[in-house]
Amino acid sequence: MKKKAALTEFNRVKDNRGFSLVELLAAIAILAIVVSPFLHSFITAANTNSRARRVMQATAAAEDIFERLRPLQLGDGIVSLMERGNCRELLINENVTPAGESDRFCTVNDGTGLRFVKNDSGVYYFALLDEDVDSTKYDIFATIDTRDYVDNYNSEELTKITDIDLKKDVLYTLTSDTENRVYAEFADRSSRYFAGRSGSPATATDFANSLKRTMTFTIEPVGILTRVSLKIEYTDEFSRVAPTEKTYSKTMELYLSDGTNELRNIYFLYTPNYDSRSGSVKDIFNVLNYSKVDCNIFFVKQVSGTDLASRETTYVAGVNLSEANSTSERYNTAVTGIYSNFGQNLGKKEAGLRDYTQTDKTVYTYNGLTGVSATNLMRYGDIVKNESVSRIYSINLKVYQKDAYNDEDNTFDEDKFIIEIDN
Repeated sequence: MKKKAALTEFNRVKDNRGFSLVELLAAIAILAIVVSPFLHSFITAANTNSRARRVMQATAAAEDIFERLRPLQLGDGIVSLMERGNCRELLINENVTPAGESDRFCTVNDGTGLRFVKNDSGVYYFALLDEDVDSTKYDIFATIDTRDYVDNYNSEELTKITDIDLKKDVLYTLTSDTENRVYAEFADRSSRYFAGRSGSPATATDFANSLKRTMTFTIEPVGILTRVSLKIEYTDEFSRVAPTEKTYSKTMELYLSDGTNELRNIYFLYTPNYDSRSGSVKDIFNVLNYSKVDCNIFFVKQVSGTDLASRETTYVAGVNLSEANSTSERYNTAVTGIYSNFGQNLGKKEAGLRDYTQTDKTVYTYNGLTGVSATNLMRYGDIVKNESVSRIYSINLKVYQKDAYNDEDNTFDEDKFIIEIDN
């Protein structure tokens, strides 16, 4: 009996032959099916992290260039780039004449060092090679563009500060193109109004400098952010259009803070309406800051037309600042700073006279108060004479991996492109 039991146990051990090849292959196939998605996720995550790290470093390389250029005027900034030794000037616009050397188009060496030379295009291109971030090198294609700013923002003395940061500051210019479109609109309205009536319709030229302009700046919170909007309203006061069409207005958002940088200054550049005089003020600036955001606003006249000195003498603007939410706040000291070049005669300045100051005849009101009752509570004054010429320009940086630049044809390998940033 015991012998039979032993044989049975022996046979059981002997029959334990393990997995067959088919079973093993089936197990491997199942394991591969299960593991493959996880392996793909790991590879994707690794590639994503690598890409994110590369973009972050490339962004840091671009931000370093922005920070170096931010406090500098255009010429000083370009010279500072060229003096680094790894910067090449690029001739993208074939109409630009070289500044004096075959490989330089906006700088020349005058014997004491590099000197900036403006070109007619207003656009400058550079290859910045081997920019280093954490021991990783990048090639950068830089475009510096002054075209939108030279005429609109760099004409007159502008600031009481040494730098302008568009993350904190608002820049808006009321251009002649914008104004001309308004005059043309009123001319069309006048034509409709006089159709079938006696009299002649007014032309766009007739409306130029004869419309009353009311410019209302509203500074207000939007959640935790700050928004600045502008409404410009034009009014015909001479019955040259239908009564229902005597006013034309346009509202736009000029600024919305990013949650990190707070509003600092608002700059409004414009050509005066020289029909705006004492007793008939046609340029009116309203500033509504009921949330009492601590900021400054600059009203900056721009040079326009002939016989400027005499017209500047009679020009009068109106500035109305409102901050009070209740009667009890009416006599609080103003939070908003108001600065302008109203006390400067642009005609005398253009003529080269040393003294081009004039009496500021602006009509100021604050929370409905007028005269000295208003001005004693306001923060207002003349713009400090600090030229802004060539300080404001836009920069576009395209960051590539190292060795993307081909110096034979001044191109970059787009397969090595990483990120593009504007400022």
